[in-house]
Amino acid sequence: MSLWKKDQGCLKITGSCPSVFPLCFPAVAVNYGSLVNTVVNFLIIAFAIFMVIKAMNFAKKKEETAPVALLAPSAEEKILTEIRDILSSK
Repeated sequence: MSLWKKDQGCLKITGSCPSVFPLCFPAVAVNYGSLVNTVVNFLIIAFAIFMVIKAMNFAKKKEETAPVALLAPSAEEKILTEIRDILSSK
């Protein structure tokens, strides 16, 4: 036998000793499914945004540490330097 008894939209406490005024609580449906759904959706979107920002920061750091190849002149610069030296000697 259940201690809680549904009667006309409210829950009444029943038991071995009946009372004249039973406690009556309105039957409330707790819809926690939409809350769980919203929290899961938020976590998925937050994780996706976190991963995008992390990838952007990784690419930015990799771009900053790229070595600059200005130490050795290119073949074109060597030829132009030789032409300049020849013209300046004439």
